[in-house]
Amino acid sequence: MANPNTQVTWVDVRERLPRDGMPVAVALTGRYPADSAESGNALGEAFWLVRPTYFTTLHFGEDGTEHRDCFIDSDGYVHLPYGLTDNQHGDPLG
Repeated sequence: MANPNTQVTWVDVRERLPRDGMPVAVALTGRYPADSAESGNALGEAFWLVRPTYFTTLHFGEDGTEHRDCFIDSDGYVHLPYGLTDNQHGDPLG
């Protein structure tokens, strides 16, 4: 059972990153079906999804790709802090 006295801290990655190994809830946005977002028409339904992740300063993907300052979810998917680009740390989060 979860401790009802657990303390939650809001961290905005535009201001600072969490500590290494820290559990983090990540909010994601997208459109369904996904093809509508790529077409530029934005016909699909917009959605928000919150996933449990942990923050790490260094992660190696299954293909050996090195990721820095990222969030890893239970599926092993790498999420990057908002606004980071391929040149900085990998693919943009969105």
